[in-house]
Amino acid sequence: MAAGKGLLSSTETHPGVMEVFLKGKSSEAANEDRIVVTPYYIGVIDGATSKSDFRKEGMTTGQWAGRLVEEAVKSLPPSATGPDAVSAITRRMACFYTENSLWERVRQHPEQRLTASAVLYSCHRKEVWMVGDCQCLIGGRAFTNGKQIDALLAEVRSVYLEARLLQGISQEALLEHDTGRDYIRPFLVEQSVFQNLPSSASPYAYAVFDGFPLPPSALRILPVAPGEQVVLASDGYPRLFPTLAASERYLHELLQKDPLCIRSYKSTKGMYKGQCSFDDRAYVSFLS
Repeated sequence: MAAGKGLLSSTETHPGVMEVFLKGKSSEAANEDRIVVTPYYIGVIDGATSKSDFRKEGMTTGQWAGRLVEEAVKSLPPSATGPDAVSAITRRMACFYTENSLWERVRQHPEQRLTASAVLYSCHRKEVWMVGDCQCLIGGRAFTNGKQIDALLAEVRSVYLEARLLQGISQEALLEHDTGRDYIRPFLVEQSVFQNLPSSASPYAYAVFDGFPLPPSALRILPVAPGEQVVLASDGYPRLFPTLAASERYLHELLQKDPLCIRSYKSTKGMYKGQCSFDDRAYVSFLS
């Protein structure tokens, strides 16, 4: 098993795992992505960027969300179903709110909830389970769960920053202070009202783990044939390839051309000076 920089969330291994990589965009201490590997489950967890000043034991809401999802996955019985996993994760996050007297706060302010996406593989069921905007390759076929609201805000940020460039503000200055991110930040907070709504309620509805009930449509279940290669990753990779080297190469080539992430790959955030990428990233590949 080849492992990159960064710490695995689990110290256990799985015989089918080939490559593992975990890297924070700025530092490992601030990384909100996690990888969990047990004899029964393999998963990538992406804690959402915090939109509040909440800290507990020095950890952000995104880091806590990732930790709680991992704890729930480790507690699952080997034959758990996808809905079982969703329920267990939701319960674990809900317990955190109770233990820390946060229920009223997060009910009234959804932007302050612990929030995470995850893509998990069940060794027993030969299934990949997806909630939120993590991604995977199964036998070379890509599956993504992008949010329409993110695509819209990425376009808005792109337009805003393109205008600043035309006005003579340098790319270097915008890498120091992303005024486009500042511009869309109020919308990033407001989008939380669409969190875990049924898709029929709004075209901007999206699913995440946040300790509140998810609509049935939130869980995507993908079958995996025995012996197929599977890659699980966070959305820190603009495009997935069957090898870590190819996925990393594509990312770095893109960032060399478009470090603000407003042209080749439009995102709600770009790189800042001193960062190695626009987002934390996690990658694990294995044979089913």
